[in-house]
Amino acid sequence: MSMAQLLAQYERLSPYHQKEAEDFILFLAASESRAESLPPLTFSWAGSLSDLRGEFTSKSLKKKALDWMIQRGND
Repeated sequence: MSMAQLLAQYERLSPYHQKEAEDFILFLAASESRAESLPPLTFSWAGSLSDLRGEFTSKSLKKKALDWMIQRGND
């Protein structure tokens, strides 16, 4: 869609919907600038708990989490 077509569509909108379109454009611009300011994601934490692998299993951790949820519900 060309800018002229977009502008023509905008001008056909009611004043209320024009304001909605303007607000949405401002929202998109703000979210884009926030995304650009964030540092890139890294996985530097990956493997940092590998020394505990023999001590805990996913099953034991799941049971412990369930115990905590039950205990918290009884408080």
